[in-house]
Amino acid sequence: MRRKPYTEIGINRVPCRRCGGSSSQQWQICSLDNKWAGICDKCDIELNRIVLEFMRFTPNMVECLIKDYENRKEIADVKAIATSAI
Repeated sequence: MRRKPYTEIGINRVPCRRCGGSSSQQWQICSLDNKWAGICDKCDIELNRIVLEFMRFTPNMVECLIKDYENRKEIADVKAIATSAI
């Protein structure tokens, strides 16, 4: 974990704080002096789900928001792959 956000390249070098997998996202953790932690896609989605439930979104709304988030992540991944192939 670090005090400044990871760069796009740097985040890939950091293991997921939760499972040890390859990080692709980062979260700033207020209770740890606002340090940034790397997190993989799977754990990022689960963390978002926990936050939505904590904020008392209805179960149906949580599912809709998580599905939408997963779809946006998939589209971003496809665009990144297409861009790197050029």
